[in-house]
Amino acid sequence: MQEIMILGTFHFHSPDNGDRFHQGADILSPQRQREALQMVDALEAFQPTKIAVERKPEHSGELLRQYQGYVQGGAELAAGEVQQIAFRLAKRLGREQLYCVDWNEAVPHVGSIFQWMADHPCARIQELDGRAEASHAEEQSHLESSTLLEHFILLNQPARALEDHRAYLNYALLGNAQDPAGAQWVAQYWYYRNLRIWKNVMELFQAPEERVLLLIGAGHLHYLRQTFSDAGQVQVVDAADFLARQGE
Repeated sequence: MQEIMILGTFHFHSPDNGDRFHQGADILSPQRQREALQMVDALEAFQPTKIAVERKPEHSGELLRQYQGYVQGGAELAAGEVQQIAFRLAKRLGREQLYCVDWNEAVPHVGSIFQWMADHPCARIQELDGRAEASHAEEQSHLESSTLLEHFILLNQPARALEDHRAYLNYALLGNAQDPAGAQWVAQYWYYRNLRIWKNVMELFQAPEERVLLLIGAGHLHYLRQTFSDAGQVQVVDAADFLARQGE
């Protein structure tokens, strides 16, 4: 049976990744390092045959060089989730490489919805910003009082992923008939990006018993889960349920 586990993550240390908010985890502290190893222990039970990460395919060569430097013992791990989680897991399982499956390019005639919001202040946008800030504060508070394993279980709950998805649907309502900025950005950039990621991951399923672990920002989780499920070609493993069982 072919299986996919989509592990939604926060970005450990990526100040230029385009996210509006960033969670602080002090991932290189001794305690968080122990927790990162606990995460790897839990994910090892899935025994993925391939590990896919949120990097663009054109970065595959550089990622491979970084991974080989780590495997050969001469390079320290950077603070990002790809190195802290994916590199460690891949090395433990003896995998020769990781797979870059992201797509994130500018789409002609489709501007950033966040820039549009900044240029068109109104009560509705203030409400959406307030919700986003409150959600981020709640997640940051949970992270500060939890282990990484506990926080990943929270991020990967289907109800939590649905909340993120609904935020994008709210963005789609922004604008008007003459300038449907929100719907254009969500449909032509966000949904298109996720479909490209889905396509890239599907191409990794080559063997009958292929098991792919996809480590990706939690905002992608609901849409990708739904797409893999609707396509019906591979079995979707619930990451929150899987991690909770490993932590028992």
